[in-house]
Amino acid sequence: MIARWFTAPFIEREPLALAGIRDVFRHTSGEGYASNWEAIRDADLRGEAKTIGLPVLVIAGTHDLSTTAQQGRELAGYIEGARYVELDAAHLSNIEKRDDYTRVVLDFLGEKMTDDERYEAGMKVRRAVLSNAHVDRSLANRTDLTTDFQNFITCYAWARSGRATACRVTRAVSLPSR
Repeated sequence: MIARWFTAPFIEREPLALAGIRDVFRHTSGEGYASNWEAIRDADLRGEAKTIGLPVLVIAGTHDLSTTAQQGRELAGYIEGARYVELDAAHLSNIEKRDDYTRVVLDFLGEKMTDDERYEAGMKVRRAVLSNAHVDRSLANRTDLTTDFQNFITCYAWARSGRATACRVTRAVSLPSR
């Protein structure tokens, strides 16, 4: 699997990173891993992808054998206005080309919003999905340890998910009844 996930130069250059990944893989349920692959293999969401009318970033690895760059280009082509970026990596480009990957994602997320606008947009989505009562409790229970994280997820996770209906639905489905 490692040879499908990473390019040969990365495998040679990063033995410690690969040792950690091998360890994670060794401790992953074989049945769970196989079930995940079956679900991905059987999912055809091309029709749904065409309905996304919001900003989307598709990142592919030039040398990815599992989810090819061609598939990444096709996915981006289904979504009007999607941004496509190809990195000189294999499947796990977020590890293999972490600096490039991080820059691309942060550039995408760093749209022309001020920090206050991003926070307000995220708070609006949090309240719509979680309920005012839940968000108010969460804010009231912030500590010095959790305040920065709360602000971060509000600005980046919630503000971004507000633009993707599927993300909002997924988040709402997993919540206990209010």
